[in-house]
Amino acid sequence: MDRKSTSGFVAMLNSDPVVWGLKKQASTSLSSTEAKFIASMSATQELIWLRGLLSSINHLSRTTTPLLIDNQGAISLIKNSLSSKHSKHIELHYYFICEKFTDGTIAAKYISTEKQLADGLTKALAGIKYKKFVKGLGFA
Repeated sequence: MDRKSTSGFVAMLNSDPVVWGLKKQASTSLSSTEAKFIASMSATQELIWLRGLLSSINHLSRTTTPLLIDNQGAISLIKNSLSSKHSKHIELHYYFICEKFTDGTIAAKYISTEKQLADGLTKALAGIKYKKFVKGLGFA
């Protein structure tokens, strides 16, 4: 077991999933905040690609794209570009997401873990939680 976290995301358009994915993170995170921060950066890259695709077919509004994150610490890192003793080890290229927040491309917003659809891609869900995941994606 390598202890590396898995990043997952689901991009919704008009309440329907249009892009989703998961990927094992390249490095081992030292905290759940760091793992969520890295996952958020990966999701931001996908959102920028999706925004470009939608723009090419004249379907993109000029509004900020919400990025729903279930970790307050990760949101704080994004919004404040924190460089504290607790986050200074996070690789510089992950701060790309902070730039996209500052320029208005994304808006980091909190969502409770119970409502986080991407968790269905990265965690084993049983019974009611699995049904919520499937229903949230519009598959039930």
